[in-house]
Amino acid sequence: MDIIDGFWLSSVTGNYIISGEEAGKTGSLILDKNMEIVCETDYIANEDGDNFFMVNSELEYYKVPYIDQKELIRIADNYLGDYEPADIIKQKYGTN
Repeated sequence: MDIIDGFWLSSVTGNYIISGEEAGKTGSLILDKNMEIVCETDYIANEDGDNFFMVNSELEYYKVPYIDQKELIRIADNYLGDYEPADIIKQKYGTN
């Protein structure tokens, strides 16, 4: 990032967050405890409880609830139920 205007340890995820601007575009990086990039996101302006408050490229604010990996898997399992993908899909994604 060319300009960094925020760096903190997230109370939501326990990861580091760097927010700023690069080449005229704002955004945030989420880093693990080893300072490795976990992901890039829209600009994280703030956090409250289990929510991130973010800003998109049109400067619109929106709230994103944080869901950890275990909860996401539980939600997906509940949604998919007994769904079984075709063999060709299993082969493609190595889920045999």
